[in-house]
Amino acid sequence: MDYTVSTVDGNEMRTYSLTDGCYATKWGVADFYDDAEANLRELLTYTGEFRTDWCDCKKELYTFQLTFSDDGILVHVGQWMDDLNDLIYDALYDLDMEDVEISYTEEREILDLLYEADAVTETYVETIVKRDLGFDGIVETLEHLANETDETLKDEYEKVKNIIYYYMENRTEKENEE
Repeated sequence: MDYTVSTVDGNEMRTYSLTDGCYATKWGVADFYDDAEANLRELLTYTGEFRTDWCDCKKELYTFQLTFSDDGILVHVGQWMDDLNDLIYDALYDLDMEDVEISYTEEREILDLLYEADAVTETYVETIVKRDLGFDGIVETLEHLANETDETLKDEYEKVKNIIYYYMENRTEKENEE
C-alpha cells in the first residue's frame, strides 16, 4: 500500500490513504467502501507508528483519522453542520417560518449574532483504543464517536434556532411598532 511521509511533532510519520477516491465511507462514518475496508484491514496487520489520511464520508458530513502507535490507536472523528448561511434557512424551516423572507442585511445581522454567540458548527472527538481491537472494534469506536458528535451538534443547532427565533420575534415586534 502506498504512503507519504511527513513530519509530526519532529518525527517522521507514514500516512496511508484508505482509498484512491474521495470517500472512504458511504452513509456513515463506518459504512466503508470495499477498497477502504480492505485497506484498513491490511493496516491493522502493520506494526510501528503510522496513520491514515483524513477520510471523508460521501453522504454525511463526517471525517475521521486513525493514528497507530505502540500504545494503541488514536481514533479521531469530526463532524460539521452546513455552513451558517444554509443553517439560517434550515432553522427558519424547522421553526415553521420558511415563508418569511429575510434581506441580505438581516442575514448578515443573524450571522453576526451567531458568531457572537460562538455557535459551534463543527466538532471533533477522539479516543485511544487497544491496537488489537480489530476491524469490528474500530467500526464500533467510529460509530460511538460519531454519535457523540451528533449530540454535540444537535445541542448547537438548538442554540442556532433559538438565536434565529428571537431575532425574528424582535423583527416582528419592530415591524408592528412601525
